[in-house]
Amino acid sequence: MSLEFEQLSTVLAEMSQSELQRLQRQEDDLAQALQKLHRYAVDWRAIAACVALVEAKKPTIRLARPLDERDPLNAGIPLPPIPAQATLIATDGSQILPDRHAAFLYYLLNVGGVIYHHGSGHAPTEFSHPLLKFHEDDLFINGQLVDGTVVGARRDLLEMQTLAEKSAACAAMTPPRLAVMDQRLLYWPASSMAGREERSQIIEGWLAAMTRIRRSGALLAGYVDRPRRSSVLTLIALLQPDLTDFFDMVARQDDWGNLTDTHLFTWLLAPGERSRIFVDMSNDNDHYHQADPQNEVCFFYLNAASADANHHAPQIARVDIPRWVADDETAVAHVHALLYDQCQILGQYPYIITRSDEKAVVGRQDQEELNHWIELKMQQLGIAAAITAKQSSKEYARAGKTRHELR
Repeated sequence: MSLEFEQLSTVLAEMSQSELQRLQRQEDDLAQALQKLHRYAVDWRAIAACVALVEAKKPTIRLARPLDERDPLNAGIPLPPIPAQATLIATDGSQILPDRHAAFLYYLLNVGGVIYHHGSGHAPTEFSHPLLKFHEDDLFINGQLVDGTVVGARRDLLEMQTLAEKSAACAAMTPPRLAVMDQRLLYWPASSMAGREERSQIIEGWLAAMTRIRRSGALLAGYVDRPRRSSVLTLIALLQPDLTDFFDMVARQDDWGNLTDTHLFTWLLAPGERSRIFVDMSNDNDHYHQADPQNEVCFFYLNAASADANHHAPQIARVDIPRWVADDETAVAHVHALLYDQCQILGQYPYIITRSDEKAVVGRQDQEELNHWIELKMQQLGIAAAITAKQSSKEYARAGKTRHELR
């Protein structure tokens, strides 16, 4: 063991005390936020005025706008009846990153998934599709070896494209058909990602895949476990009666520290309930809307916790849905009921996403075996493998030896 825990005992005690104080402040902030939420729950005039001020300035503020005026801001929508039969499709992905110390440069993307035949009694259909990238055009951008940010974005796009392909292939299967991703739908590659052209291509590919899913007749949802967004809370914090100046509104907004939407809906939603639907107000979502209004991203919060008396802890997830789903009450009810049902199979997290992860994950042993097969193929052509000295030292040490060890 290399970490001297005894040297951390004092700072750990300070950390514990700091966490206690943070939780106490958070409890006070949450009480204030809930009080204001209930006060403005159906004050559509004040809500519209706040949204209009933010919309006019187009700032970097991430705000949640109510989709309509049917449900109060603090509504808990009951669990609807689940369809007797349905088809659910999910994908997930993993990767092996390029290693400049390895004998040969490549990266691998692997997308796995499952087609779940709800109510049919048939076993799920599983699939896994690996993709090996080794050409120079795949490995380098402006002379720099692609990093985890680039490879991760390419993996995300491949997940969405595979989901679209499977949705189209399942077009004749039992409706309703629901395509599910284990991440947000409002996807935007990191600004640190090299190559503006590639970022644009990924976004265009993502939007095209969303459109293909819609045309296949399937519904679409992005499931986000433990969400950290605070856009609903920001809307509540900004609400001020009779304010007409954006900067005055921002200056006078409530400050509730590090609260998130999850804190709010933990108190508002019973097991199985969802929140009302909101629209994500952001420049990114404006781009989605301009490309195709039906792909504008909306969302609701869901308490995925079991209704069993032995499970009281709320499990708040955010469910992203495109506008074509959000505008259809029956479609929203299907998404709500089917995702909650999935969460009860293994315990408060969608079964199809768990199974997709199992099919997608590429472990250390897989990587070592792949490297072995690559080396064998290279040897058949007389190409010798040579790792860097740094990598050689790591492998030596991890085998349980040191350079000064007697042999």
